[in-house]
Amino acid sequence: MTETENQRNGVLTNKELTEVIQMASQIYNGGYGRVFSPQTSNQLLIERTGDVSIPTRDKVRKLLAQTDKDDELLRAYNGFANTYSLLYSRTVDYYAGLLNFDYTIAPINAKWDEIKKDPDKMKEYKEDEDRIYKFFERFAYKRDGRTLVKKALLNGKAFGWFRNTICATNNMDMVDDNVKTKKTAGYAIQTMPFQYCLITGQDENEYLYDINMNWFLQAGVDINTYDPIFRQYMKDTFVYDSVAKTYVPSAPACKRNGVWGQWHQTSLQDGAICIVADYTNPEGSPFLTPLINNILTDGEIAELQRDADMIAAKGILYGQIPLLDNQKSGEVADAMAWKPETLTMFLALVKAGLDRAITAVAMPTENNKFDQYDLSDTKDMYGTQLETTAGNAASASRIIYSSGKASQEELRLQVQTDYNRVEPLYRQFEKIFGYFANKCTRTYKFAITFSGCTYDFMKKQESENILKLADKGIVLHPSVYAKVADMPAHIFAKSLEAGHYAGMADLLTPLISIHTASASSAQGRPTMDVGDRSESANNNYE
Repeated sequence: MTETENQRNGVLTNKELTEVIQMASQIYNGGYGRVFSPQTSNQLLIERTGDVSIPTRDKVRKLLAQTDKDDELLRAYNGFANTYSLLYSRTVDYYAGLLNFDYTIAPINAKWDEIKKDPDKMKEYKEDEDRIYKFFERFAYKRDGRTLVKKALLNGKAFGWFRNTICATNNMDMVDDNVKTKKTAGYAIQTMPFQYCLITGQDENEYLYDINMNWFLQAGVDINTYDPIFRQYMKDTFVYDSVAKTYVPSAPACKRNGVWGQWHQTSLQDGAICIVADYTNPEGSPFLTPLINNILTDGEIAELQRDADMIAAKGILYGQIPLLDNQKSGEVADAMAWKPETLTMFLALVKAGLDRAITAVAMPTENNKFDQYDLSDTKDMYGTQLETTAGNAASASRIIYSSGKASQEELRLQVQTDYNRVEPLYRQFEKIFGYFANKCTRTYKFAITFSGCTYDFMKKQESENILKLADKGIVLHPSVYAKVADMPAHIFAKSLEAGHYAGMADLLTPLISIHTASASSAQGRPTMDVGDRSESANNNYE
């Protein structure tokens, strides 16, 4: 056919076909003319957390029995369990919620013999200390920390990127139109696409990972929503061929800029953060993988319990259909006393008058009986299964699901056991957050320590230990005593300053005690009349 005939018949020409392919390629690969939509952005956020796949018990058992497990499939199963089972979801939230992220600071390079003698050095130290406080003040470290912990428990590891943003804030002067603005640094951790990150190394601070730059070629991914360093990464990956020669797995953090294929090295210095649930086995199975077997059994037991309850709620009314006592000539043996037509009519009337939960076999009959299913053996098999699942999930299982009781001491020991399981995660955050916090200082560097559980009895125990040291004359940094007040260290420091310098004591009025007020004083408790006082009291007045 000629080109005109092709157009007439709706067939694309070679030129038109090429243009369509180029347009589709540009949209798919994120080139010029890319298409953005809220739905696409939302889907990309969901994909960052990992895949979800529906497992079966046989699939899970076969997978767990393998020595070379498919970690990607295990994480997909854990994603399904987190959505499918409330017990699984509550278990993950329970472990992540145990960490309170109370931080303390201590200078590690301060020479106090020199600082005490030099007012300028003391001023310089106070300024650096205040910079550390400002860092945590402008950083939602508890929120982002728990988010990373939760993702690490679900997937075995979590990838993020530390962001330093600048936001304009006004001075809250709503009267003056000429409102002055200042720029304040804000800090946050951005979630990175899990499927496009791969752990490839380790240094003194954390595990190191590479990122597959094909992520930024996905339709709807805007590289401008990520750290500006990724623009350089894109050039290194797709423009500069010489950079590929610099890929060295043993390269120090300051030189992790190599490229292998579409994989680009990252480092903490650029902002890359990696948290693993088990520091000794970063590529191990997710923390709660063994619980998937119980989760799947929970669903099966729930269906059995529902069937048993439905059967138990339904009764059966039955009896014997009477036979004729005397037979007449010409009648067959075992003739019924009721004609089938009459029996059918009565049965219809009986069923119409009975509740739908009662089944009538035949009426009217003799030796009528009524039976129901006995639930003595299966009355609470679903509750027992849930207790078993919760018991496998955590020591303090009664916090997650309970139909029984535990002593106070038992519960405390169980919570402490579970806390000890996730407490080592603090060590990773100390190195990572400490690194970024000390980048804000100029002269003095500080050791950052995280500790603390969200349960009151453990907070109380830690506070008592701190106060015991104070009773012995051991005075610690104010950030340590912030735990006693259950306040963030930077808020506690500002409160101390305000209480000392803002004249808070001048606003307080001492109360008059009835034990110190004189009888003639107009203040204090009113005196009693003579008739209301006892004889001995009247003698005292005399």
